[in-house]
Amino acid sequence: MKSIRGLVILGMVVSAGNVNAEIMVDLTPYIGAEYSQIWMKGRGNWSDVFPRRGFSGGGVYVGSKFHRNFGVELGYDISTRKKRDWELFPGIPFFNGVTTEKINARTTVRRHGGHIDLIGFLHITECLEFIGSAGVGWVKPKVFISTVLSSNGLASSSLVAKGLTNISSRGRGVFRLGFGLSYMVTEVAGVRTKFSWENTKTLRINGNQTFYNLAFDVSGFKSSTAVSLGGFLRF
Repeated sequence: MKSIRGLVILGMVVSAGNVNAEIMVDLTPYIGAEYSQIWMKGRGNWSDVFPRRGFSGGGVYVGSKFHRNFGVELGYDISTRKKRDWELFPGIPFFNGVTTEKINARTTVRRHGGHIDLIGFLHITECLEFIGSAGVGWVKPKVFISTVLSSNGLASSSLVAKGLTNISSRGRGVFRLGFGLSYMVTEVAGVRTKFSWENTKTLRINGNQTFYNLAFDVSGFKSSTAVSLGGFLRF
């Protein structure tokens, strides 16, 4: 009886060891870099102030498969600066009975952030995989507004101009979704392309009374989309 019990225990230990070995084999770490084009437009009246074209950017990421079909990934991305020149026309009612003069201004926007995603892998061929992702991120938009010239050709010093340049932006958490394809060129090197969506309408602009009087909202952005292309190495 004792010998049978001992064999059962030994079998359980061996089975557990085999399971652990399989789990270790399934751990496949990787590191990569990518170029991305991001579309993050202004919301409401901010659409007349923020850049209309997309942001070029780049990112790096590290991750690991913990199963043939699942993995986890950490990443960081940053964009280039985008500028837009715009005008505020005279005669707009302002607080304390003041009306605005004509103001020429420039907005500069740049974004950066990090994320953690759960990745799903679906094998199409031996080298080609469909990838899907869902996760959370943190995005910080850096917004700077400078007045260029007023109607008299000089840098404006009005209350409105000072209010326009006295803003700041806040980083916030966002929800992320994505899908794409990855292809192994060699046993360790591959390329991937991906389409992503982020709920960036949660981002906030710390304005002032100037913006509130001009009907600007604290929610400055719409949700954003991005297309990326890059390469990675598996270990």
